[in-house]
Formats: sequence, structure tokens, C-alpha cells
Amino acid sequence: MAKRLYGNLILPGLRIGLGVMLIYSGISKGLQPHLFFSAVTGYEMFGMRGSAFLAAIIPWMELTFGICLVTNAMVAGALLGTAGLFAIYSIAIASVLYRHVVTGCGCFSFMEEPVVSYITEVRTLALLFASVLLFIHHYRTISWVSQADRCQSPLFRQAPLDSEHMSI
Repeated sequence: MAKRLYGNLILPGLRIGLGVMLIYSGISKGLQPHLFFSAVTGYEMFGMRGSAFLAAIIPWMELTFGICLVTNAMVAGALLGTAGLFAIYSIAIASVLYRHVVTGCGCFSFMEEPVVSYITEVRTLALLFASVLLFIHHYRTISWVSQADRCQSPLFRQAPLDSEHMSI
């Protein structure tokens, strides 16, 4: 019962919730690109050109990954991309915390934007963990090759053990 609840309710709910959050984040950044550019620049890691490039593509990546997660389309790729984004965000936040740079997060909304803190890092790591957990579950339950096909494949077939070929 608990396994069914976990696989049929909790994980799909987590996937859809993650997707909705990414859609919201991508739309809020896309509607105010100048504010998101300022937030990316505040991290003091990428220079003006790098910040402009990241400010241009990150909202679209978040929106695309979020739509894929909500609609259950290309889920494996969306989860890998999402995990990659959260890993990069986590590294950037850790860098800001290590260098004691005071800057806005640039995460969701630019109204009353929180300053990057350890809570921001914990939240980002939790989202990374959720993405990886969902990817592992998706990979285990949805395989591109069925179990019967794996048994017939020469890559997975084991050679028969007979006494003639065994040496002691």
C-alpha cells in the first residue's frame, strides 16, 4: 500500500509541483529580463556578456523543463536538465556565500527579493535532491528496453557454464 501511494501519488505530485515551480520561475524571469540580468550580474561570476547570455537562456530552460514535467513529456531529459540547473545554482550560491557577496537571489520573484543565504542553498539542494530522486524513479520504472528483450539481447545473455570450458 505504501509503495503504491509513493509511486502513484507522491512522486507524480512532486514532479508536477517541481514543474509548476519551474514554469512560475521561468515566466517571472522572462517577464522582467532586466531585473533577472541584474540578479545574475550580482553574483559577480560571469562578466557582462556571460550574465547577459545566462539571463537570456535560463528562463526559457526553466519554462521548457517545467512544461515537460507537468505534461509528462520527455520527463527523463527534463529531470536531467532540471538537476543540472539546480547543481549549477547550488555552486553559484555556495560561491556567493563563500565570498560574502551580498546579492539578491534571482530565484522566483523580484518583489521583496531575498538575499542569498544558507536557507537559499538548502532549498536549492533540496530541489536538486528531488530532481535526482525523480530521475532515478523514472529510469527504474520506465525502461526503453523491456525485460524480455534484455534477456534475448546478446549483450545481456550469459554464456552457458559447462565443465569443458571451466578450468580449476
